[in-house]
Amino acid sequence: MAEKRVKFLSSRYPDAEAKPAPAEKPSEVAAPHAQPASVAMPAAVGAGSVQSSETPSDGAAAANPAGKRRALAIGLLASGGSALAISLGLGAGALGVWSEAGSPDTYFDRWQNFNATGQSLSSASGVFGAVGIALLVPGAALLKAK
Repeated sequence: MAEKRVKFLSSRYPDAEAKPAPAEKPSEVAAPHAQPASVAMPAAVGAGSVQSSETPSDGAAAANPAGKRRALAIGLLASGGSALAISLGLGAGALGVWSEAGSPDTYFDRWQNFNATGQSLSSASGVFGAVGIALLVPGAALLKAK
């Protein structure tokens, strides 16, 4: 029954044939994978001009620093904007908690809890706001610099 299922899945998923069957020993599976990696690395290092197709060459990275600068600027702007959005949400939460604490129907024990929560939310809002501005300013400067 298991062989029938393996045949069905192998015909349905062609890349499943490249993976070893579960009946094989782990030592047999590890040996073929370890050997090509050790053989391929010295050949790529020794050739000098042979480069991996997965990673860009150092020459291509150095030829386009504006692209990297723009990507960094966009990342800084996006993270700074999200930090400022979080800061606004925390500030709105602090205002809501403080307005509830100021209600005449609030007992003293709940007022203490609301006051502590409002102070924490306010502090967190200030921290996220400062981080957001600290990320937005260099992001905008990198984006403007050409």
